[in-house]
Amino acid sequence: MSTGTYSTHTSRRVPSNYLPYGYRNAEKQPIGILGYNGEPLYTLRECYALGNGHRIYSPRLMRFISADTLSPFDRGGLNCYAYCLNDPINATDPSGKSRFKRAGTVALAAVKFNKNLSSRTENTNHWKTLGNWYADELSDDVKLAIQSIKNHTTHITLVENPASLSRLNDSQFKHKFIFTRDKNFFIGSYSADEPSHPSIAHLGQWITGTKSDVVSAGTIIKDGNGYTLDTSSGHYMPSVEQLKPAQAHLESLGIAVTSLRENKPSKGYAARL
Repeated sequence: MSTGTYSTHTSRRVPSNYLPYGYRNAEKQPIGILGYNGEPLYTLRECYALGNGHRIYSPRLMRFISADTLSPFDRGGLNCYAYCLNDPINATDPSGKSRFKRAGTVALAAVKFNKNLSSRTENTNHWKTLGNWYADELSDDVKLAIQSIKNHTTHITLVENPASLSRLNDSQFKHKFIFTRDKNFFIGSYSADEPSHPSIAHLGQWITGTKSDVVSAGTIIKDGNGYTLDTSSGHYMPSVEQLKPAQAHLESLGIAVTSLRENKPSKGYAARL
């Protein structure tokens, strides 16, 4: 392609040729002060400082290489396209610090993007870790859970959307849940050989290749058009307040949680499950 910019290194005006993402070989075609589309080029790094200097663009890499000033290393992390709601085709940013849709959907898109961004990157450090009161029995608990999985009487599910809860419609199963600090919600569904909460947490994280503290635990029950969470866990013994991180996560996935209930376990072996 050819732009309206001409080289200043020759006696006659020669069109400068660029690749679709704005790159040209400076060794073969010397570049003047202005580069692609008339933008000033920083020749040392072969980058353009776009967005009033707030976003560094590399035509060689074909992408922005600076973290977005909307949230460098914070809510947006290293997402270099947060400025345009991850839609560089249909969004503009005249100031370098805000974002505008060309169509009339600015508010809706911004709210949706910020909601999704918040649900992924919310600071979870304030969530209290639940300790396993019977940690010395974890090895045996895991062995029993593995055997029940082999017997098809236990199933472990990572909840990613409303469809992940389809097994809760099956009356032959009961369902325990574990929620971890890195926002993984695991359900252990069982018809016999009741698995412990720590074994569900251990096997769920082993399956997904993750490792994080347990911050919420209990049972989950289908309740009309929504779901109820309760505190039934003799190993973790959570409070109702500690069900709220799990509730918020499910609701962020479009899953309605209608109530939170306290259900203290009875004494004896069953209480530990």
